[in-house]
Amino acid sequence: MSRPETMAPARLPRGAVGVVALLTFYLSTQMLFQPHLFDFWTPLDVTIAWLQYLLELATMALAMGIVYAAVDVGCRKLRWPAWQRGVSMALALYAVAVACVVATQVLRHSEGAVRDLSFSMAQAARWGVIAVYLVAMEAIWRRVRAIDAEALAAEASAEALLHEGPRLRLQLLRAQIEPHFLFNTLANVRRLYRTDAARGEQMMASLKRYLQATLPGLRRDDATLGDELALVRAYLELISVRMGGRLAFAVTDASAAADMSLPPMIVLTLVENAVKHGIEPSPHGGRIDVQTTRTPTGVEISVADDGVGIGGAESSGSGVGLVNIRSQLQSRYGAAARIEIVGRERGVVATVVIGAGANR
Repeated sequence: MSRPETMAPARLPRGAVGVVALLTFYLSTQMLFQPHLFDFWTPLDVTIAWLQYLLELATMALAMGIVYAAVDVGCRKLRWPAWQRGVSMALALYAVAVACVVATQVLRHSEGAVRDLSFSMAQAARWGVIAVYLVAMEAIWRRVRAIDAEALAAEASAEALLHEGPRLRLQLLRAQIEPHFLFNTLANVRRLYRTDAARGEQMMASLKRYLQATLPGLRRDDATLGDELALVRAYLELISVRMGGRLAFAVTDASAAADMSLPPMIVLTLVENAVKHGIEPSPHGGRIDVQTTRTPTGVEISVADDGVGIGGAESSGSGVGLVNIRSQLQSRYGAAARIEIVGRERGVVATVVIGAGANR
């Protein structure tokens, strides 16, 4: 059961009360600057008349304020659009101005109230126009505040997306254990168990090592070079068994830089590209070498294959994987890191260069 909607109490914003009070005082002082005023009246008479006029204006402002708050609450409760709210507010305030001016004229000059009705209406029109003008300014101010709030919310959302972008791209990059890859691998395991049980058992063990190396990385936002090379080694063992000896590989030990921190799975992505675009399209298979080298200017991680090379496969190696790697390197290291793709007579060498001054 839904809770009944409650009407908010009628009240004016604090800033609006201050503006109305200041404007009321300012308008009341206009009578003090009439020409030759003090030629016919004593300062005491002028002061009394001014205070009386100020009281009349304050009473009118109070009445308009009460009507404004009541109409505003009613419009919000009825969920009226802005134009209906504005029209209702203007008509209500004008009616209050007419009533207040007529009442003032009646109290001041009871005998000539009907005779001075035209003057009263003119006075009411004057104050009514001022009230409508203030309502219009308030509506514009409210709209500007709403636009500012929407702009701030949009800016906050854009900033959040900007910060979330690298993490989201990383999650996409982590989705390397694709369903079709697992299904194909398990299908190969099943086939090998029927035809060559020893190789089937070897492939199952390689898959187990690959999953053991991969799954922990899915829960981390960071990795070490040692973790990356262990994952690459398990992946290449699995692919080597699946390709039936058409793939040879070597992963150079990088104990000197094993603890170096880097974004997860960037080396694995390069190796997968080498398999997919270099070795698998080659009728004779090939070899992949993963090597880490410390240089005076930083660390270089290279993945070299002797497959069909750039242009020899369906893709030239400029796909989503490399785009994600470049994005992660840029987001983490800025200009201190880059990826280089170099074709050679046979195959491709992909190298990630991380400068010594990179923020790790």
